[in-house]
Amino acid sequence: MLDSDSSAFLEAWATACEMTGNGKVPSPRAMNMAFDVLKDFDLENVLKALSAHVRNPQTGQFQPKPADIVRHLH
Repeated sequence: MLDSDSSAFLEAWATACEMTGNGKVPSPRAMNMAFDVLKDFDLENVLKALSAHVRNPQTGQFQPKPADIVRHLH
């Protein structure tokens, strides 16, 4: 991802976290770390992987972690 993709990524990440229903949104520091960890991947693919995580009946009830998204990307 490019630095210019940060806003779109952070919005999608926060939305995915909100969908878990626990009301807890990660800190800006944690979301920035997730962006840095996933920076080597294309934004479009990261967003698709994030969507796949949320749709997954086994993982979708949990907030995403960068490792979850990497797993979907591979």
